[in-house]
Amino acid sequence: MNNVGNPELIQQMFELSNRCNDLIREMAKQGDMLAQAEYRYRMQKTKTAYRLKDEGMPTTMIQQVLKGVPEVALLMRERDIAKARYDATKETINILKLQMRMNDNQISREWGRNE
Repeated sequence: MNNVGNPELIQQMFELSNRCNDLIREMAKQGDMLAQAEYRYRMQKTKTAYRLKDEGMPTTMIQQVLKGVPEVALLMRERDIAKARYDATKETINILKLQMRMNDNQISREWGRNE
């Protein structure tokens, strides 16, 4: 009775686990970048909204007009890119976790056969 299992699957589990840990650290950095981008966007949006209001623009139009103001639109784009990167990393982590579960199930099946 040899319960060594499939060494390739076990090695792949370690590699997937290490990659997942690396991505979790990366996701923390990306979360910080996302928060900073959101902050810059909201601050510029608020500042520009007050400026437009002071210039006499009707309040009902400000939210729509803000989307076309270059300095606000640029920061909104940067925020959206940061969010997309964060979400992509999160999804990659979920895929790695799924692969790890599949490998774990395969290892369990192989070990069960050896008993």
